[in-house]
Amino acid sequence: LYKGTSSGFNCHPHFFVREGKLYSMGRYGFWRGHSELLEFDFQTGYWEFVPVSSPPVNYGGVGIFVDGDRVISILGENIHQPSNIFYPDKNGYSYDFNTHAWSSLELDFPSQKNLSSWILPSFDLKDYGVQLYQLEAHLGLLLLHKKENALYFAKDNDFGKIRSYSMAVALDNNAVFFDDYGRDYRANL
Repeated sequence: LYKGTSSGFNCHPHFFVREGKLYSMGRYGFWRGHSELLEFDFQTGYWEFVPVSSPPVNYGGVGIFVDGDRVISILGENIHQPSNIFYPDKNGYSYDFNTHAWSSLELDFPSQKNLSSWILPSFDLKDYGVQLYQLEAHLGLLLLHKKENALYFAKDNDFGKIRSYSMAVALDNNAVFFDDYGRDYRANL
């Protein structure tokens, strides 16, 4: 549906629908991480910038989750390649649709030796944000309880099936992951 010719600004973006509108957020483009919020205009066929105040500079989140009037962005990195800036910011930020402003988050993360990986998927459920995560030697799921801003780590799951899924479907606090053969693995939170 996009009628423009520009490309390269939103590599690995997070798409979501809110109040019937399609949005795209971040994550990397033109040598820097970012959290730009775009809204697709179906009438014109173009992405339009959503004006915000106090956006995070050079930050692109990995786990991006919608909770009512806010978007939570965690486990990101600050990247500005011309300045040789590359450092993680796992706490992240929250965007409020009512005030159109970003604010920083302070979350109690379990320690993690490896940086987050932009290619690992995250899943946005009703009450939880789910991110594949490595805690010490365990591969598992980092669960963000959206209302409480609380984090939990679950290692009792089949990480491999979730990491290599072909299709995923989420409804309320349930997710179903299908492999290439149509076999499913269910995660109920």
